[in-house]
Amino acid sequence: MASSSSKRQKRKEPMESVPFDEKKFKTAFYEREFERIRVRKILPELIFQINADESPQILEKIEQRGWQLLTSPEGKINGNLIKEFYANVVRDDKTKAPTFKSYVRGKEVDFSPNAITRVLHLKSPRFDEESYQARISRSPDNNELSEIVADICVIAADWERYTDGRPKFIKRGDLSPEAKGWFEIVRRSILPAANNSEVNINRATMVHCLIQGGEINMNELIAEGIQDSAEKVDSGARLWYPSTILHLCNKAKVVFEDSNPDWVNPGRPVTLERLVYTTPAQQQRRPQIGKPKAKEKVHQEEHHQEKYQQEEHHDPDNLNMTYLLRAIKDLGHRHMEGQEQILNLQTNWLSQQEAWQK
Repeated sequence: MASSSSKRQKRKEPMESVPFDEKKFKTAFYEREFERIRVRKILPELIFQINADESPQILEKIEQRGWQLLTSPEGKINGNLIKEFYANVVRDDKTKAPTFKSYVRGKEVDFSPNAITRVLHLKSPRFDEESYQARISRSPDNNELSEIVADICVIAADWERYTDGRPKFIKRGDLSPEAKGWFEIVRRSILPAANNSEVNINRATMVHCLIQGGEINMNELIAEGIQDSAEKVDSGARLWYPSTILHLCNKAKVVFEDSNPDWVNPGRPVTLERLVYTTPAQQQRRPQIGKPKAKEKVHQEEHHQEKYQQEEHHDPDNLNMTYLLRAIKDLGHRHMEGQEQILNLQTNWLSQQEAWQK
């Protein structure tokens, strides 16, 4: 019969370690995570292909915030590198605070907010307006939500609502052209969303900050977004920020040799045509002009309404680009002067289609 001391010795013997690829993963745990993550789809940041003469107000704000690299992502990204990065981000103990560190091909990769600021060359401009984080932390009230719709949407647009009347989201088709551009940056590069047709409260608030002013701690949002994306257990969850991750890996001097690369599809770039395009269904959904605020506006508004109804049946694909360049530039400067001006711009865009077809 074995003695009690021999039993204790047997219990102290180390368990046989599970073999794993030490070149790619820190432990066997991360290799198992890779098997879970490898089937997930990568959605990259979108290239912003808008020239200075097309929309100077957007490019000016991009430069002000130091978002040039964010809006000009890397075009050649190996998806295998991105998935290895994500697998090594997952915490084996979720009760511990995230370290914002990963491991790729023997190199530790820092994706902390400070590291993201450095690799993307982000700036921290000061604004008189309240920051995005402050607005979200206190939850926007009804007056603020109404202001958001008035500032970033076409005239008479409103929130889609829950059955109890609470705001749910804004339809992307109801955004102004400039707001559509910012929404594409927000949903693919900062607050990821696979749904392109719905703008929830958080993303609408961020778009409002980008148009009207307000600090956005984007470095913190991306770091937290990477961590959250890595640890999602939903099989349909996506992997985001591949261009930013590639910059971080390059900073860490990662050498990624791969005999069978899986190149990420860069996606369709954001162009002026995409910002001003309106589907026939969206045209039919547009409301008519409301009651005039003053008697002297009655004749002018009736004229606009008549022209709008006459032009509504035209194909919105055929647009006079020369006029659109002027319109999109003017939109950023005059949007606050009144929603009637926005509808006037949209009506004029439609009225140019026959000339463009000839």
